[in-house]
Amino acid sequence: MGNAVQPSDIAGIDQGCLSSGTCPNGNGVSQSVLSLWNGGSALPDGSAIPAYPLPNNLSSAAPGADGLNIQGYNFAASHPSNQNTLLFRTDVNLSHDGSRRLFVRGNLQDDTESATPQFPGQLAGSVTRTNNKGIAAGFTTAFGRTFINSLRYVYVRHGVNVAGRNESSYVGFWNLSN
Repeated sequence: MGNAVQPSDIAGIDQGCLSSGTCPNGNGVSQSVLSLWNGGSALPDGSAIPAYPLPNNLSSAAPGADGLNIQGYNFAASHPSNQNTLLFRTDVNLSHDGSRRLFVRGNLQDDTESATPQFPGQLAGSVTRTNNKGIAAGFTTAFGRTFINSLRYVYVRHGVNVAGRNESSYVGFWNLSN
């Protein structure tokens, strides 16, 4: 690969970081990042951080890929979701001739959806729970054939919670980590 960027090329491009103080270990490729990338780093508790897997989708059409430096990693993963919705409605005629009517409608929703894992063998990175509730009531009265009064009341509570799992320190790489 004659066009691949080498560490010396990065060091030559990155000259300004020494004077600005943004790279205290010198310009060029960060040895700390390389160690983390290759699986040579450890968490504070001493357990090893696994290496990032090598790309298996070299196409520039992979999400976020540029075909040169950033490539894709694809794998099959489960994406479970559970959608539970309960609806209730009742209609009541309050008069024999149907001139006064009442209805009540309720909705309870309890949906969960797991995100896909970042890498094979891992659990979902987050779980989204949607817990919506709503109630509606209406009262209709007919005063003769030409005058009708209708009253409606609605209350809706929209609840969404996204819970993640993070049992250790988090290191993210722009455009590479979820």
